[in-house]
Amino acid sequence: MQCVIHTSKKIVDGQILNHITHKSVTVKSKHTPKMDKLVAKLFPPH
Repeated sequence: MQCVIHTSKKIVDGQILNHITHKSVTVKSKHTPKMDKLVAKLFPPH
């Protein structure tokens, strides 16, 4: 479980707010192959 927590902390999404237009842009990071394997183990297909 510690491995899952440690690996998931590396994947971060963020929002950038433009103060002039008051619009926000969402920035998403790419998933790593290691995290994809961990998610597949935790949530197997039915």
